[in-house]
Amino acid sequence: MQNIITETSDAESSVLTAYAISAGDTFSGTLSGDLGDTEDWVAITLESGRSYEFYLNGRYSGNGTLGDPLLSLYDFNGGYITSNDDYGSGTDSRINFTASYNGIYYLGAGAYEDPTGSYQLSTELLNPEREYGNFAPNANLTNSTTHQAPPTGTLPGS
Repeated sequence: MQNIITETSDAESSVLTAYAISAGDTFSGTLSGDLGDTEDWVAITLESGRSYEFYLNGRYSGNGTLGDPLLSLYDFNGGYITSNDDYGSGTDSRINFTASYNGIYYLGAGAYEDPTGSYQLSTELLNPEREYGNFAPNANLTNSTTHQAPPTGTLPGS
């Protein structure tokens, strides 16, 4: 289920951010460029070994007014992991990432140049687990025992 979380007060550009999203959610925010408001951080909890895609969209895709979005990824201590600017032919940004540990990471929404404008930060789990209940996919459903013919005759009580 996708949730849209809207920034109602400035998101800190540190591990102290008040905002968090889950895989599949979208965060809608604004950078004012005032008083150091050049990057918004949003916390996200990821699972080790799972692959995710993060998008930071602005004016190019019509999902905001931010001219040249710059997307960054940080670890639980706020240490830099990676960033992306101008993915593909446009100015929006995208990061493909496989988590190396279970826990909190931070997505940083910024801009390459003018840090003024609105944006959408979206997340996607690339390899979701499927729920099969007690049935495993590709299970061997053959019975290795030899089948015998049913007994003949009448059933008791018939």
